[in-house]
Amino acid sequence: MNRDFSGLIKTIAEETKAYLAPFLASVSALTLRVAELEQRQPIAGKDGAPGKDGSPGVPGAPGSDGPVGPVGPMGPAGKDGLDGLHGKDGANGLDGKDGAAGLNGRDGLPGRDGLPGAVGEKGLDGKDGRDGKDGADGLGFDDLDMTYDGERTFTVNFSNVKGKTKQFIFDVPVMLFQGIYAEGQPYVRGDVVQFGGNLYYAKQSTVMKPTEVGDGMKDWTLVVRRGRDGKREPR
Repeated sequence: MNRDFSGLIKTIAEETKAYLAPFLASVSALTLRVAELEQRQPIAGKDGAPGKDGSPGVPGAPGSDGPVGPVGPMGPAGKDGLDGLHGKDGANGLDGKDGAAGLNGRDGLPGRDGLPGAVGEKGLDGKDGRDGKDGADGLGFDDLDMTYDGERTFTVNFSNVKGKTKQFIFDVPVMLFQGIYAEGQPYVRGDVVQFGGNLYYAKQSTVMKPTEVGDGMKDWTLVVRRGRDGKREPR
């Protein structure tokens, strides 16, 4: 590719030099004549009549080849060419060597329990075991004592002469009137309060204000609504 390009440049240079040779010769002769005339003393005279055009000069000999010029800058990239035809499949490659052993993997997650197995055959009858030792005396009804706080709490106590004791405390969510609702005071399940002329029952322990809408409905239940004011009878 580079050799063909260099030959083309050389051919163009030769033809250009041969074409310009006569012109260059005429220019050289004209330059000498002008220099000769510039050395003469000017003579005042009248302008002469315009001369006739001279005959064309003889073409000069072809000049020698000039040096090869530098390579020009790279031109812009051309457009993508069309896709080529699909090549043939290559021959199968040789089998590779076995790779090195991999690292040990992590333990898997525990598997699910398997299905129950089949019932096994009945084993031989075993011998009777030895009698066990007598256990400690338990607590009976004679050791029971129950107290009531007068509202909703019951306390059950078990105790015997050997010093063994057991206690159980439980509340019964009976309705207990706690008066007019006091803001910020804690109430427990079963408490009944008066608020806005209505009676509300606490469904769970709460410090919320009893209301018929909003968050208060989660903790309170309206049990008695305030009645309308009666008409005043004339005296």
